Amino acid sequence: MDIRISKSLYIRGLQCIKALYLEKHHRELKTISENAQGLFDNGHLVGETARGLFPGGVMIPHIPGEEGQNEQVRLTQEVIATGASIIFEGATRRYSFPTRKGTSCRSHPSMATRN
Repeated sequence: MDIRISKSLYIRGLQCIKALYLEKHHRELKTISENAQGLFDNGHLVGETARGLFPGGVMIPHIPGEEGQNEQVRLTQEVIATGASIIFEGATRRYSFPTRKGTSCRSHPSMATRN
């Protein structure tokens, strides 16, 4: 059985092995605190603001699961190959770990990547 994990999940596992186990094997037991939900909401607001600041960018959709991560990487590579200059939520692999970028902007070198 091949179980891949993200950098965030790896760190969570270092901090609490039970959290890693539950995330991979019993996601239905997960609850989100009010504080965590507030952070998620703020992150979504930042993303909306970035899309407003850089109109015409290409959004890479979130696709859950390991196969979804592979598809996000493939879609990002496809968008880069078409010459897109602004990509939102692009995905790459670094040392075989999937990574997501907030906003990548090819036409503005000073803002190459904003997480």
